[in-house]
Amino acid sequence: MASQVTRAYNLEAERLDAHDLGAWLTWVEDDFQYRVPIPVTRDDPRAPQHSATGLLATETKDSIALWVSRLSPALADSAYAENPPVRTRHFVTNVRAAVSPEGVVTATSNVLLTWGKWNEPPQFVAAERRDELKDREGTLTLRRRTVLLDSNIVHLGHLRVLI
Repeated sequence: MASQVTRAYNLEAERLDAHDLGAWLTWVEDDFQYRVPIPVTRDDPRAPQHSATGLLATETKDSIALWVSRLSPALADSAYAENPPVRTRHFVTNVRAAVSPEGVVTATSNVLLTWGKWNEPPQFVAAERRDELKDREGTLTLRRRTVLLDSNIVHLGHLRVLI
């Protein structure tokens, strides 16, 4: 299962880095949820390192579709924060996957995202992704994603980047 998930993640990274968000949206379920909890500093390293209730970002398929529609050629000139587009690279590694007795595929991976705009130096963020995928007759689709950022100081100057 891990190799099938890795193939899906490689295709996902290719689509995201090529700014083909329309194709990426076809990969996610209609009830898709994307969450980025706020990182917190704890004295005990065994304690949760992310807020159970506070979120830096929460998205659905519909909210991302609205964003994608703003990036259409007809509207691109008025999407000032998106023009010119941010250059991204997704590096996905250490993919672990399991299938529950009910057939739910859960996958955890590590990701390094780089992004830059114009001639600015690239920015980096490392995170763990926890996903729930659905196996639709041999094709995996994404149902849930939680992104756990490694740093408690977030330097995401551009939050409209999918990690």
